[in-house]
Amino acid sequence: MYMCVILNFIPIGSDRAAPVWTQVYPAQVAHHNLGGHVGRGGGYRWQSLLSMHFLTSVLKSIEPRIDDDFVDRLNYYYTSGVIIMMAILVSAKQYAGHPIECWVPAQFTKAMEQYTENFCWIQNTYWVPFDDFIPQRSDEREERQIGYYQWVPFVLAIEALMFYIPTSVWRFMNAQSGINILGVLELACDSRNIEPQNRLYTVNVLARHIDDALRFQRDFGRKERSVYLWAFIRIGKFYGAYVTLMYCFVKFLYFINVFGQFFLLNRFLANENTQFLGAHVVWNLLQVG
Repeated sequence: MYMCVILNFIPIGSDRAAPVWTQVYPAQVAHHNLGGHVGRGGGYRWQSLLSMHFLTSVLKSIEPRIDDDFVDRLNYYYTSGVIIMMAILVSAKQYAGHPIECWVPAQFTKAMEQYTENFCWIQNTYWVPFDDFIPQRSDEREERQIGYYQWVPFVLAIEALMFYIPTSVWRFMNAQSGINILGVLELACDSRNIEPQNRLYTVNVLARHIDDALRFQRDFGRKERSVYLWAFIRIGKFYGAYVTLMYCFVKFLYFINVFGQFFLLNRFLANENTQFLGAHVVWNLLQVG
């Protein structure tokens, strides 16, 4: 069995921000070192550790970071979190409970009732006001069919993913700027900066890091200027405004996502009589109130 031994080397006594070098060495481990039955018990143990590591990495990737603001958190953290909770509740009702309950004749057995409910769930339902008669013609029933409720958990999951996409773009693209934005902000917000000496040291380190990154972008951009002018992102790198352009672009993605989801939900839920479902629901609530 093979595993990796990871060693971190941190230089001590340096007057600059010390980087951390990580070296990975492959090492062979005897089977008996991991227990009596590595093939089973040890394998399950490693699978559990890998699963926990994956779950921890996923949870850590969605937690708020210091390089975003309230608008970002409202979109990718709070809104997507609420939508995921609603998707879980609806999924539990549909796949672990009773997604639909039919009013059946008294002589129906339990099996007949279950078959009826399964049939209604698969074949869609149609809406009839309480004071109206049930349509007898099949074409009238088809016009009133409601066929979206089976897809609600999946649509909610897609919505939550769409709210998270802009922040994923931001976290991926800002790393291409050459500026460690997360590290810069964490260092700038360090509580030890209260001391004047530490604050001066921090300012010097941050200024040196940002200046080196911008100088590298300009020097590299001059060599590839003819290519850079063809791309929005490359232009930002050439003029040293890459982070600013990416920040504005991500805010624009949030804006597009919100209005796009309003449009998609309206197409998903509305019918011929309600072209704008949200306004129609609010109007009905005001009329009832």
